[in-house]
Amino acid sequence: MEHHHKKHHRSKRSYTKDIDILDRGIWKVLMYLSAFVAATWFVISSIPTDAELVKSAHETLAYINQNRQSAGLNTLEWDNELEAMAMTHSQWMLDNEDFNHSDYGLVENIARGQFGSESLFNLWKNSIFHHNNLLEDSIQYAAIGVAFDRTELCIWGHRIPVYWGDKYATFLAR
Repeated sequence: MEHHHKKHHRSKRSYTKDIDILDRGIWKVLMYLSAFVAATWFVISSIPTDAELVKSAHETLAYINQNRQSAGLNTLEWDNELEAMAMTHSQWMLDNEDFNHSDYGLVENIARGQFGSESLFNLWKNSIFHHNNLLEDSIQYAAIGVAFDRTELCIWGHRIPVYWGDKYATFLAR
């Protein structure tokens, strides 16, 4: 019996087809990867700076004052001592991952997760309890503090931690 060994030669066309499939697979992976990188960059680049967050705090007070004026109330004056208290409390909430009111005995609102003044104000305005605090007629001074941790960025499916503390005072002893 004679055995014929037929060598299997792949045609040039077969190799080309394999390379085409491989190339398409690589390109598909590269397309998905580049889309992921671009989306991640967009999210990271849209995260506000510390200066922008402080600006948002002052803009939020402007929204609060417009709301108070519409209700026939006095506008509130920004106070640096209250700001220090609000910043301390916001940082404490962030450090302790504890979203709770302070023990200062002041009228206050707290929030977590908002990046801009309009979304923060709307959150408080659309809550009866918080809105009542915004419209408390006996207060004269206010400040808003914010704490934000960029070292714990969890972008996909997770909210980036931003904590806001809002403090109000009837009078301040100087």
